[in-house]
Amino acid sequence: MAETYKYFAYETGNLRSEYGGDAILSNADSAEIDSLTLTQRHIMRQLGYVKDGTDKLWRSGTVSGAQWARVSDNLYPAISSYLTTAELASVVSSAPVGFSLTGDIPVFQPKPRKKNVIVIGDSISAGVSTTNDLLDSPIAQAIADLDPTAIENSLEPNDRCFEGLVWASCNLALGGSSWGNTNAGGGDAVYPKRFDLAWNQRFRTLCLNGEEQVALHIWLGTNDLSYDTGLSAAQVWARAETHIGNVRAEFPSVPIIMGTCIRRTEGSPLNTRIDAYNTLLRANYATIGADDYVDYATAHPSFDPLTGNSGDLTVYAGDNVHPSTAGAGHLATLLQAKLNTVF
Repeated sequence: MAETYKYFAYETGNLRSEYGGDAILSNADSAEIDSLTLTQRHIMRQLGYVKDGTDKLWRSGTVSGAQWARVSDNLYPAISSYLTTAELASVVSSAPVGFSLTGDIPVFQPKPRKKNVIVIGDSISAGVSTTNDLLDSPIAQAIADLDPTAIENSLEPNDRCFEGLVWASCNLALGGSSWGNTNAGGGDAVYPKRFDLAWNQRFRTLCLNGEEQVALHIWLGTNDLSYDTGLSAAQVWARAETHIGNVRAEFPSVPIIMGTCIRRTEGSPLNTRIDAYNTLLRANYATIGADDYVDYATAHPSFDPLTGNSGDLTVYAGDNVHPSTAGAGHLATLLQAKLNTVF
């Protein structure tokens, strides 16, 4: 007997109330998530996935450019109560005129039955100024060392995800990101560059149920200190405390790994505040809800905020801020060692 389906248009207006109910935003960057991803993430969370080899529930397609779901009638009763009012109103039992299947999938999902790392960070996490950016980022190099079978997942956006037989990673880092930079100097002070503004849509919706092996590596702070020049290390640490607390409350059983900040430019006042922030992180990461941290400031002598040398071209790319590919390799070595202790 031929399989039958229900079809519905994905919610495009607002996030579900479970994630704040805010308007769905789009920055059109390579780490953006779409309505397809938001809908499947939510329903998989409700059903207890990702687990047992399942990280997607149905096929999708388009109707005049809009994303639609095609759900088996065998599955539909299990998911119908989790659809929004708008999605329920669009449900039909025959393919809408012009419906065309696509290969679109929910993106940046943990991979079931593997050890997963999801990275949330800034341009250093993203590998900016390395030879191949995301392909040479610290997490990409760490995963390559942990799992020689890992390759870039071509189904995911812009080289952001790697997957092997044992390990997988999603790099959600964006250049300019911070805990909550309020500097009025432009786009780095608005969604999605601020963790507090991106939290509900990009991160709170992550499909993390504790059934899969996944760690969150959240490495922010350098841009708060650099851009909001009047902030003390304690004020930036207070931002971190607030946001790590939110992550812990949303995902009680998911390991959270933080990271210290490396030297940035040759300016003494900034690096003194970076060092003070690192001191607070080392002493207090556990009390704010994190499980561990990577001490990146110790990955190479030139990374030390007080005694290092950001002009060292063996580990910096020449802008006194971003590590070179070799420098990212030193960071990757520490990250790899830490990840080996998580699962």
